[in-house]
Amino acid sequence: MPIAGVVISVKPEETGVARRQISAMAGVELHGEDAQGHLVAVLEAKSLAAMEKLVDSLNAMPPVLNVGLTYINNEDEMADETA
Repeated sequence: MPIAGVVISVKPEETGVARRQISAMAGVELHGEDAQGHLVAVLEAKSLAAMEKLVDSLNAMPPVLNVGLTYINNEDEMADETA
């Protein structure tokens, strides 16, 4: 199961709307924000393909400007490939 740490940049004037929309999404846990429209989040998905779809869904939201990857861990899938 991949887990990623991301910074989601949103339009500062729409931070509240973005926070509500994003926090309602499955696989997304918000951990903080700043006044410039940066939301800190952890994403969890069942596979790398599902993680890619989740990031694409975030990027498609009107208030979202960018989803920046800061960390990703995918040990379970890597262990399955070597077994």
